[in-house]
Amino acid sequence: GQDFVDQSASVEFVELYEYLQASIGGSVSEVYYESGLEAYNQGDYQSAIRDLEKAYQYDAGGDDVLYYLALAHYDSGDIAGASELFHELLNVFPESTFADKARQRLEEIGY
Repeated sequence: GQDFVDQSASVEFVELYEYLQASIGGSVSEVYYESGLEAYNQGDYQSAIRDLEKAYQYDAGGDDVLYYLALAHYDSGDIAGASELFHELLNVFPESTFADKARQRLEEIGY
């Protein structure tokens, strides 16, 4: 996990990890995003959360990934987690096409 990379991994491991991340991170992210979105649409929010978290980990440039991750948390009943992610979306991607939807959800839940 990321904790290992940040805290315990050797310099060589980190260099290899970063190289692979740069080389294939986008395609890995896309696979997890598609899988997570499919799980979300089927109402399997825990699988959606797992896959969308991985998609965002591999490519943090996806405002759509972050929005659906927040929705999956919301629909699973994790309102606090959803609120945190909607706020992150607004902070990281203030001009996103999902920004208004995120604000609306935050208003609905009172966060």
